[in-house]
Amino acid sequence: MAPFVLKDSHYDTEYFVAAAVPINPLGGGGPVTAIAQTFIAGSNYDLTRVTLRLQLSNLGRTDIGLIEVGIYSVDGNSFPVGSALSSGQTDGDAITTSANGEDVNIVMPAVSLTSGTTYAIVINTPEALADNTFEQLKTLGSFDEIDGGYSNGTSQQFENEIWEERIVDIGGTPFLSDWYFKTWKEGDFRQVDTPTPADTDTGISVTPLLKWQINGTSDTEDNDFFFIYLNKTGLPFTDEDDLLVGWRTSLELQILFLSPPSIGVTYYWQVQAISENGDLLDSPVWSFTTSVINPPAPSGGANPNGLNNMITMQRLVAAAKDSIFYEDI
Repeated sequence: MAPFVLKDSHYDTEYFVAAAVPINPLGGGGPVTAIAQTFIAGSNYDLTRVTLRLQLSNLGRTDIGLIEVGIYSVDGNSFPVGSALSSGQTDGDAITTSANGEDVNIVMPAVSLTSGTTYAIVINTPEALADNTFEQLKTLGSFDEIDGGYSNGTSQQFENEIWEERIVDIGGTPFLSDWYFKTWKEGDFRQVDTPTPADTDTGISVTPLLKWQINGTSDTEDNDFFFIYLNKTGLPFTDEDDLLVGWRTSLELQILFLSPPSIGVTYYWQVQAISENGDLLDSPVWSFTTSVINPPAPSGGANPNGLNNMITMQRLVAAAKDSIFYEDI
């Protein structure tokens, strides 16, 4: 399944009821039969999913039934107009009654949005009874509305067959109760690739600079994080000792010294990735082999003999952290 990529949004971590539907205080047909939240598309994209923070009222009454969520064009007053450009459904009776609500994802056929254009997310509850025995579906917003809130749209309600902005009065101060929402497009997976050193490369320094790319480029996104593992056996990278570094955001890692400082040794490494949208795939397991120092040939030709029959042995020696490291021969 392809990942979803976050596009337009307004959300926080503290919630209050921004709107509810249906609202029927008098019975015999509720005056509020739909609610909406407008937003301005930040780019051109094909919307395929909407996330809303929803809560079901805990009245213990008749089930609310199916919930319809649609994307609408707006008129000159920024109110929804015409039929839904695209829509999806979800089971309202499965939504939590918890005070903080829950994120509910509504998937719908792709609809192309144009950058800078205003659209409306509209919620209808077609199966709710048209009297005062129904449950209420509540969409939640965030407390930052009191401090100015969301500037790219408004919360609205369809009251007495007229669309109007929804204003809430808290402590004598009216403010727009904009929703918590996220819009998504269906994206492509991104692959960690193009290692340096190249896979299976030999003659590599014992202080290598490990580098990698994403889909062959150096482009990263916010909240891309990398965990670099290395060992001499390959998968699985389960031991904490195999983790060189975690939560790295750059596409390279300078290793100051491979430990133990061995030459002619094959090392295996992998970049495991985390991204906000879950669209970034781990790299394959790559390998490289460190440099080999070849001793000079024995003197005396092919069949050496006598005093000149000597072999010069060399070993790698390094100083670090008040210690001397040398290669076993």
